[in-house]
Amino acid sequence: MAVVLGVAVMAAQKPAAAGSDKDKVTFYGCLVSGSTAGNYTLLSAEQKGQKGPKVSLKLVPTSPKLNMEGNVLKEVEVSGTLTGAPSATATDIATLNVTGVKFRAEYCG
Repeated sequence: MAVVLGVAVMAAQKPAAAGSDKDKVTFYGCLVSGSTAGNYTLLSAEQKGQKGPKVSLKLVPTSPKLNMEGNVLKEVEVSGTLTGAPSATATDIATLNVTGVKFRAEYCG
């Protein structure tokens, strides 16, 4: 019984895995496709719940099941984890590893 209780306590104290929900961010903006298949960018992106300048993000889908291509040139909401910090300058584009995508509007703007 003590062994089972000890295992249960250890499992409850396990630290959160990298890329967990606490690291998840959500942005919305205009989805455009890149020059090669599977490359996407979110233009005029704003982080949900945050004030600040609009940014561009390179999007990397984490699953082929995400409907990225079907939402090109539409306003979408994307969720995932960031690599790098978003910046308003064109030379510093952060990458968002996308775990979810939602349609917001038929047209960007």
